[in-house]
Amino acid sequence: MKQKNKHGVFIPTPVTIGPTFDHGYITGFILGDGCATKGSYLVHGKKTPNYKVLVGTTVKQTAEHFRDKMQATFPQLSPYFRETTHKYKDGRIPYFEVWVSSKEFWGFIRPLKLPDFAWRFPGELGSEDFKRGFLQGIFDAEGCIYQNHGKRGFPSYDTLYWRIEIGQKQRGNLDQICTLLREFNISGVISPENNSHMWKLTIAKRDQVLLFCKEVSFALPKKEERAANALKELSVPKCNPVPLERRKQISKIALMARWHPKE
Repeated sequence: MKQKNKHGVFIPTPVTIGPTFDHGYITGFILGDGCATKGSYLVHGKKTPNYKVLVGTTVKQTAEHFRDKMQATFPQLSPYFRETTHKYKDGRIPYFEVWVSSKEFWGFIRPLKLPDFAWRFPGELGSEDFKRGFLQGIFDAEGCIYQNHGKRGFPSYDTLYWRIEIGQKQRGNLDQICTLLREFNISGVISPENNSHMWKLTIAKRDQVLLFCKEVSFALPKKEERAANALKELSVPKCNPVPLERRKQISKIALMARWHPKE
């Protein structure tokens, strides 16, 4: 627990950030879905600076997961948890916040947060474990994994395939993520969101999704379960029961039927 001196002021808690997986995860999660603020509070009529690093979300399970992860990684910081409400288009909805008050931790996070939702990866801590943890943290905060229907191969060949996506307002953020992914031989495609000011990074190729689930994956329970299902399905060798020549023949027949319908 944090301690106070005789004047009621919290004693600064030493925090060391190292090139470890857990520290990378916390950093990625905060840069993806958190903020670093500086305020003040009154102690005996005097203003005392309050350095706060906060993560807010509408999903209680996500907030509880980050709180537990923060508690396990930095037990000396004693993270706080609060349930409140935020005003949205359809009224007020539940909102959950997790934060820590630490000048040293704030001093590490704040220079990484840039204006207009941009951020900078701390290259000085760029070990392989830190990068892997950073990617898992930021994909837990801002990314998703899901199955989608799609037409592949030839007409009427409907299939399910896995996709991993992450959205950001600044394309530069996705460029940094791509650079980190390439170090694990994972590649994706950056494209603008339709009718939006956002950009998204998509990993859709079968081998790339499989590699992501092996090398990075997710830690949030729901996303972790989906990644495990994807890993299980994609690890099975792909088997297409229809030979290539037959698929071409079916495609040609379907195309002719489209342009020359029966009368």
